[in-house]
Amino acid sequence: MGESINLKQQIQQISEVIGKTTELFYTQNEAQGYQAFGMLLKPLEDLLNHLFVTRAAEDKPEFDEEELVRLLTEATGAMETKDSVLLADILQYDFLDQLEQISAQL
Repeated sequence: MGESINLKQQIQQISEVIGKTTELFYTQNEAQGYQAFGMLLKPLEDLLNHLFVTRAAEDKPEFDEEELVRLLTEATGAMETKDSVLLADILQYDFLDQLEQISAQL
């Protein structure tokens, strides 16, 4: 149970940072947005690893690994083409939606 609470807190923290990051992109503060996104990558990686381990051990939460990887690949592509609005859209509307669905199962 403690593991689920910790995971839920991680998701909440990441969600807040994603919200702040996307706001920077939407307000055309691209340099700050990319900096915030760069700082988000390690905690995001840690969260995903935690999710994978928890699911393997407890058989929950249910989520589509391939979809998460696809979204991250799209986000990376948007970053490489310097399409900050697309990057923000992927994070705000797709990735956050996935995290909310996972969090609801915890």
